[in-house]
Amino acid sequence: MYSTADPPYISETKNTGVPVGQKGILQCEASAVPSAEFQWYKDDKRLLEGQKGLKVENKAFFSRLTFFNVSEQDYGNYTCVAYNQLGNTNASIILYEISEPTSSTLFQGQYCLAVCHICSASLYCNSPPPPLIHVACSPVRFAWRTVPLPAGGGWGLSREGTI
Repeated sequence: MYSTADPPYISETKNTGVPVGQKGILQCEASAVPSAEFQWYKDDKRLLEGQKGLKVENKAFFSRLTFFNVSEQDYGNYTCVAYNQLGNTNASIILYEISEPTSSTLFQGQYCLAVCHICSASLYCNSPPPPLIHVACSPVRFAWRTVPLPAGGGWGLSREGTI
């Protein structure tokens, strides 16, 4: 026998890192029949649509909390509550601070230390196996990506430590 009604079950949440001054989104997904209603809380205070810099978007199976200009005070633990007439459930989601990339970003891996400047990239290694680092740089933006480098060729390190 199949049930035609189910209390909410929160199926998907993800802690989110956002730099100060940027847009941040927390999302909560829930399965329920009938569809769940949602509420958001921070420090036991209910968050409402229209509060300074916030937007709450509720759909049938998810709720999204959007911060248009994240400030230090926004970081912390948020609670998403999903409910219908059969019950309720909640999940904790953390909004945490991350740094915006600068003109020089440092990445420390298990075997290598890589430094990327806007115009150049260097890779310094202290032990085998070959590094699993690929650096992509451009004048405007750059990103770190982890990819295996081919063993036995196609790349090399100079005495100064550049690729």
